[in-house]
Amino acid sequence: MGMGNLAGIVSELVRHGKDPKTPIALIRWGTHPFQKTLVGRLDNIVEKVGIEGMKPPVVMVVGEVVSLRNRLNWFESKPLFGKRIIVTRAKEQAPEFIDLLSSYGAEAVSFPTLEIAPPPSWVEADAAIERIEHYNWIIFTSVNGVQSFRKRLATLRKDLRVLKGISLCAIGPRTAAEVEAWSLQVDLVPSEFKAEGVLQALEGRGIAGKRFLIPRALEAREILPEEIQKKGGRSMSFRCTSRSGLRLIPRCWRPFFVQRGSI
Repeated sequence: MGMGNLAGIVSELVRHGKDPKTPIALIRWGTHPFQKTLVGRLDNIVEKVGIEGMKPPVVMVVGEVVSLRNRLNWFESKPLFGKRIIVTRAKEQAPEFIDLLSSYGAEAVSFPTLEIAPPPSWVEADAAIERIEHYNWIIFTSVNGVQSFRKRLATLRKDLRVLKGISLCAIGPRTAAEVEAWSLQVDLVPSEFKAEGVLQALEGRGIAGKRFLIPRALEAREILPEEIQKKGGRSMSFRCTSRSGLRLIPRCWRPFFVQRGSI
């Protein structure tokens, strides 16, 4: 309503004694990541609105307080303010990252391009878990792998006691934190968070003659089990998660992908 009557409001303020040079600020979509602020004076704000094409919803601030904007403008100064970022992680993994992006001022939107699902069969996994006491190490290569492994133990009516005496390796700090959420201690986290880093770290502990169990995704690279074999170890990998890709872009999302600059 204020924007539609802006010229009249300004005219009435001046008619009732406001200096035409009085500062005025118009804030569109205040507190949102796409907030926009237009600053002017009573005598030129209507012209500026016409040039900028500002539309409702708008909050209007009139007076010398507007001159404090440069000192108090913390919101629009965030490093990612005004950026729309599409987060393609699986739905279960996105919230933490979205919260982080939002804290830096971005408009973060979840648009999962894959879905974490159980493997087509649990035969390999169940066989490995039944013989778990024969392994020296378990190597967890993802948070999803940790969660799926734990759920499978519960399905087989087993608990963490079956891991007694087995060393645990996690590919990175997030994966390690997921393991430690079970009140377990991770024995090894490589400095390089990928298969090559795991191999390098394990070499310092000795690979030859040892048995390694690797719960992982259906689509995981083969480098880790293959290199363990080459270095004299014995590895058993089983699929505990699989991924299915997004097939169609929902209709409501299509404008984002065809309008340049919207993402």
